[in-house]
This record gives sequence, C-alpha cells and structure tokens, in this order.
Amino acid sequence: MFSDSAKMSKAIFWLQLRTFGLVVGWLEVIFFITSTIYWGTILLLERYERHEKSETGHAIRNSYYLAFNISHLLTSSLLILGTIKERHLLLFPWLINRGLVLCGSVMLTNYYMNANDSLSILQCLVFISFNCFLISGIYSLLNDIKESNKLELLRLRLDTPDNIEDKSLSTKLDWNSYVYQYKFEPSLYEVNFPDNGDTDNLLKRS
Repeated sequence: MFSDSAKMSKAIFWLQLRTFGLVVGWLEVIFFITSTIYWGTILLLERYERHEKSETGHAIRNSYYLAFNISHLLTSSLLILGTIKERHLLLFPWLINRGLVLCGSVMLTNYYMNANDSLSILQCLVFISFNCFLISGIYSLLNDIKESNKLELLRLRLDTPDNIEDKSLSTKLDWNSYVYQYKFEPSLYEVNFPDNGDTDNLLKRS
C-alpha cells in the first residue's frame, strides 16, 4: 500500500517517474550502443590502415569518444536496472556522469562566448537546458524510489513476527488486567460478581 501510493506521486509529461526513467535509459542505451560501435569501428580502421604520426591526434580523439560512449552506456544500463529493481543508489552514476557533461557544456559555452560564435552558443544552451531537464527528472525519480523504499521498510518492520508477538503480549496483558478487575474489583463494572472459581479459571487460561 505504501509503495503503490509513492509510485503514483509524481509524473513528468504525463509519464510516471519510473516510466520516465525507463524511457530515458532505454533511449540512451540504444543511442550509445550505436555510437560505441561507430567510434569503435573508426578506431580499429585507423589502427590497422593508418600508421602516420600525423594521425595520432585523431586516434586520441576517437579513443576519447569511444570511452565517453562506453561510460554513458554503462550508466544508462545502471539507470534502467536501478529503476526496475528500485535501487536508488544505482541512479547516482548516471547523475554524476550527467553532472560532468553539464560542467563541460558550461565551459564549452564560455569558450564560444569568448569566440563570439552565436550558433554554437545557442546549440550549447539548448543542450544544457535539455540536460538540466533530464537531471531534474532522474533526481526526482531517485528521491521517489528512496522514499518508497523507506515506506516499504517501515511496513515490513510493522509486519515482523517480533512486532506481532509484542502486539499479542500487549493484548494478553490487557486481558489479564481485565480478568483481575473482574475478580477483585467488581465495583468497576457496576455488578457484584460471585467469588467463585470462574475467574480463577480465566486467570489460569490467560
């Protein structure tokens, strides 16, 4: 009951937060798998077909792009797994990765501003805005999963055998008190009960 109510608490663009996380995760996985294959192929071609020293810069650049795509592929996979398994800690790598990308985008925007490149500045601002939107949504998902897990843990604690035994013990103590008053303080019930073995049997059974 607790987890169901928490899951329905927030939505983004008519999508529940968990659905939003899965959509973002799967789209990124598809994109970065394709991009990883692309840059990996280019890197292999440069390695076996070009051996000039002048191509070293291209190899370094392509290696960077390949590592960039692999890291995003891993964090996107963790985002999907964390959303499905409801493990909020698995969402942190994605947020950290996106945070680094956001910082790099801000630095790149500052560079283009110094170069007076209006088109590149506009592209960077759009990219930054889109990333802020994604980060905000996934961060909300992280908090939602975290809160849902807390409520679920609370429910499990309330349903443990120890707590059930405590409740039974409390009920038993209340029953003993009632029977004791029945035998020794009958005036509380506004009835004069006979002092016989019935109440003794009740106390023994309790």
